Amino acid sequence: MHWEWKNCPTAWHGEYQGRSKKPTVILEAVASNDMWIWHHFFGLPGSVNDINVLDRSPLFNDMLHCTAPQVRYTINGQAYNSGYYLADGIYPPYATFVKTIPNPQSEKEKLFAKFQEARRKAVERAFGNLQGKFHILVSPGRLWHLDDLKRVMTACIILNNMAVEARRQNAPPLPSPLPSTEPVTATLAPGPTPAVMPVSLGPSGERFRAAFQNIRNNTLHKKLQENLIEHLWQEYGNGTIE
Repeated sequence: MHWEWKNCPTAWHGEYQGRSKKPTVILEAVASNDMWIWHHFFGLPGSVNDINVLDRSPLFNDMLHCTAPQVRYTINGQAYNSGYYLADGIYPPYATFVKTIPNPQSEKEKLFAKFQEARRKAVERAFGNLQGKFHILVSPGRLWHLDDLKRVMTACIILNNMAVEARRQNAPPLPSPLPSTEPVTATLAPGPTPAVMPVSLGPSGERFRAAFQNIRNNTLHKKLQENLIEHLWQEYGNGTIE
């Protein structure tokens, strides 16, 4: 999402000029299906593309420093210990990204592409919801300092998440899921707390490199996609797609 910066310093106009030919600031976000925003990174110039935003983003910092909560789940009989994000085609084939299939051939691939593309729109709905609730994000930012824009964006996201949490508490119980031959199971185990860890006990260079390589592992990316394709076919291959 791009937020136009009306009072961007004149000397910065070229750097912050986005696709609209006006100075903008980029918001990167990760959102769940109910529009709760789990991660946001705001402040890069509008001229930066999505790949460069990802390269500068702290999205994977906890995983790289081995402080992320441990997530354990099973898909198609394969155990995993780290989460994944639904992403569009421009993003690289990382083990933590699940992308659609551009030209699906088989019925299994078509089903997977339909599910992935539908669920991936959650972040776009979250952006629209954020702008709908807070008109300040629709109007050009009139603040002079980037740090002030960041504070406004953070405040809006916090208020948005509070509203989502309130809606969760008032929501009726979810309907029972469809019968499954092999359901996806997941448990969340708390990871180490960085605040109480001695500085000297940080991850070694080898652990950091291993985590970095795991995140960018193309083979794991492909295997996860294959397992998700099989799982979705087992769940919804009879044509009953929600």
